[in-house]
Amino acid sequence: MRGIDIFVNASSIESFPNAALEAMACGCCVIGSSVGGIPELITHGEDGLVFESASRADLAATIHLAAEDAELRQRLRSQAVLTAHQRFSMKITLERTEALYESLLDQPAAARLEQSAALR
Repeated sequence: MRGIDIFVNASSIESFPNAALEAMACGCCVIGSSVGGIPELITHGEDGLVFESASRADLAATIHLAAEDAELRQRLRSQAVLTAHQRFSMKITLERTEALYESLLDQPAAARLEQSAALR
């Protein structure tokens, strides 16, 4: 992926896009559709570009923008690397998971059961 300038995730359904995160970490300019966890990963105009998933025209315009504007593309690539490492590193993910488990263990058993049922 380090040799790719622009990475496009044009999913119509997506939970958390690991491939997009990997592309960000490798310094690609990432373009993603506005579904699932993609907008949580990519902040439009800061570390990537997000397009309306149902619009082919928006996808084409977004790719065209990234392809034609080298300065924007480079800025997004640089920020994508920072975002990937600052927000989604293994260390941070482990810390968040540990904090979640600890918060659940601090709750009474009845509250944990209610929360578990709500997640289903």
